[in-house]
Amino acid sequence: MIILWTAARTLYFAGRYQQAIAQADQVIEQGGAYVNQARAYQLDSYEMLGDMEAYLEVVSEFPEAVGFAAEIRDSLAATPPDEVRAMMARGHERRLPSTDTGLAPGSGELFFSARAWALADADEAFERLELLAADPTDIDTRVYWFGVLLDPAFDRLRQDPRYQELNARFGL
Repeated sequence: MIILWTAARTLYFAGRYQQAIAQADQVIEQGGAYVNQARAYQLDSYEMLGDMEAYLEVVSEFPEAVGFAAEIRDSLAATPPDEVRAMMARGHERRLPSTDTGLAPGSGELFFSARAWALADADEAFERLELLAADPTDIDTRVYWFGVLLDPAFDRLRQDPRYQELNARFGL
């Protein structure tokens, strides 16, 4: 099971999204402890491929996301892909724990928010990355910044001078 999940993860980070989905499918079929992680890589792969219908099908399997999936599905046919991605990013932010508690977002929340916006709006993504990089000495921040360096969702930001400046804060 862990080998299949690791394969799905590795294939996602290698940009081999169809293969990542196939590996994740095998994990889900077998059940067990890695099902949710496998679904996450399915979602990420469908998102990178721009296959919003398949993405929403997987999202709808999570009870807490059913309303979100319906909201996007209703708008999908008449909405340009970039706006669909922006809707998804806004939907993601509405579900962040800090949104409900009023607390400042932590490193993980900022990372996942920036990741969602990286596919929709670079300026919005950089706003969150700025907040994430505010304390480059914090261990949690450094761990999540490693995710920024590796995750293909951030690929379209890498040539932006703001990305280079943020990396410099981490000594990169």
